[in-house]
Amino acid sequence: MLADLEDCQGRLLCRCHDCGAVQPGDMPPEAEEEDQEEPGRVCPLCGGQMETALEPFQELWLPVQRSDGSVIPGADPITGEPNLIPYYKPDIFPVFLQKSVSVYGQLLGESDVDKVADQQNTINRLEKSIIDQLLASGSYITLPPDPSIRVDTGVAKAIRLKNVADRNYLGVYDLKCDVEQPLAYMDYVYQEARDLVGITDSYQGRKDATATSGVAKEFAANQTAGRLQSKRVMKNACWARLFEALFKFELAYADERRPVIGRDENGEPVDEEWNRWDFLEQEEDGAYRWNDRFLFSCDSAQALAADRTAMWQETQAYFTAGAFGDPSLPETRLLFWRKMEQLHYPGASQTKQALLRQQTAEPTLEMILKSD
Repeated sequence: MLADLEDCQGRLLCRCHDCGAVQPGDMPPEAEEEDQEEPGRVCPLCGGQMETALEPFQELWLPVQRSDGSVIPGADPITGEPNLIPYYKPDIFPVFLQKSVSVYGQLLGESDVDKVADQQNTINRLEKSIIDQLLASGSYITLPPDPSIRVDTGVAKAIRLKNVADRNYLGVYDLKCDVEQPLAYMDYVYQEARDLVGITDSYQGRKDATATSGVAKEFAANQTAGRLQSKRVMKNACWARLFEALFKFELAYADERRPVIGRDENGEPVDEEWNRWDFLEQEEDGAYRWNDRFLFSCDSAQALAADRTAMWQETQAYFTAGAFGDPSLPETRLLFWRKMEQLHYPGASQTKQALLRQQTAEPTLEMILKSD
């Protein structure tokens, strides 16, 4: 355990014990007892002692406007009491794991390393045995009891024998190790490990004798990708939880409005802003609650979107077939190049701007009739 913080995702505010004023800037110091008596921790209004505590509600004295123009009321004009808005709490752990395979009762799940651990140990033992056999092999020479060998840098070596019978002692014996069986078993264990994790030759980009055409290779690779669907699903789930946490932490702690970049119906970038008050709803009993009932997921067509060349060709085919309208009309060509710009086609933005300038410069039929 690193730390035990009570209600760690709640709001801590430094408030005066006497008059109830909040510390300016809404920047409370650490809530530790030894810091309570430091100089400067007094209320600037009444001189009382400032204390740090959890605040379940936010006091809304002035009305707040949402992005759609609606207003959240402030203090009650009759009683003068502020409008109490509950602070949002994410209530999630800021820890996100991208597991390989989810397993019940295991935080980290199960990885491919766990599946092929036995095969890897077997391969290590076989490699050590092969190395030992290779090092133990070599050549042995038999010589007479008392030979005389000339030692020099020449290629040929002279051995002086005392008699002709000593010639029968000369011999060379090569000791070769047989590693065919260990190598064959290593290939079997390697293939067994690949079958466990669902890896094939087509998926690795290696030569696959079972696939004789490009379509067959693509089909084999897609089949292998289907076996690896669990890893893809767990990756998407991790990113979905990450973006959900970003939204909830923004809802809880982003008090000020923040500029963001959006796009209009024509795909043009527009300046927008994040306003957390847009997610505050009032129930029938008058109580306020934060709307966080949203589902977060990753795009299931990300594989197609990643293949930009295929997307460009498919979009061009739709344009030629008239799916965007009459290809001869300027509006249709402009819509096509806007779509190509969204697909990050090189030079699509410049072409779109040129079509916009051309469309603005050309007089329309309505303008001609008005001039007449």
